[in-house]
Amino acid sequence: VPSGPVVAKVALLSVGTRLAETLEAANEIEARMPGVVVTVADARFVKPLDTELVNKLARENDVLITVEENS
Repeated sequence: VPSGPVVAKVALLSVGTRLAETLEAANEIEARMPGVVVTVADARFVKPLDTELVNKLARENDVLITVEENS
């Protein structure tokens, strides 16, 4: 929880086996950017796509970024 005002809400959606890197990125973003709050979600699989989760993250955050292997 930031000590000052929240200036942006960012969601990182981890797909596949990138959860550890996604959590590390979230911690780094929050450390370097005061006021930015990061939510991490673990989609694990793309098929079937959890559209409810993706839509919720998109609605509740200013930015939605996917982190994936792309293999």
